[in-house]
Amino acid sequence: GNPKDATSESITMVVNPALQAGTIGYDEIVCANYPTAMITTITPTKGGAGLGSYTYSWESSIDSGATWLAVTRPNSTYENYSAGYFSQTTLFRRKVTSGLCGYVYSNAVKKNVVPSAVLSVTINDPGVVCANDTLSFVANLKNAENPTYKWYVDNVLIQNQRTFKYVPTSSENGKQVYV
Repeated sequence: GNPKDATSESITMVVNPALQAGTIGYDEIVCANYPTAMITTITPTKGGAGLGSYTYSWESSIDSGATWLAVTRPNSTYENYSAGYFSQTTLFRRKVTSGLCGYVYSNAVKKNVVPSAVLSVTINDPGVVCANDTLSFVANLKNAENPTYKWYVDNVLIQNQRTFKYVPTSSENGKQVYV
């Protein structure tokens, strides 16, 4: 051959598929300082160097995603994350790294924190009544969704409804009614 022509040996390229973070869920509304549900994988991580090569870390944001900070809690290197308790609305996202393929981020999950409910309940006071009169009590509850009611007469559970009808006898003078 011609001394000016040279050919190298061939190599086989290994091309990993593009790394995909998968999706996580779910958004949640919680009361301040109450536990949140675990953030879990909805669609799995794919690509990169493949299954078993993924490294997970979690980030949080309290300014609607303008700034993200690494989460340093003990379980913050797992695929799923138990965020715990919060006093303010927080976003979470998962960072996935795989071999030489760099890193990608999942979607963000919002833990929307609302103030803890301050419940207030009142019942109508029938005043002085006569024995065998039918009394109707109505509970008025503020700052609660789908409440349950429990009516008591002298610490004995009587009924589980918003309204309560009661017919006292003369021996029941001085008994306490509350919900």
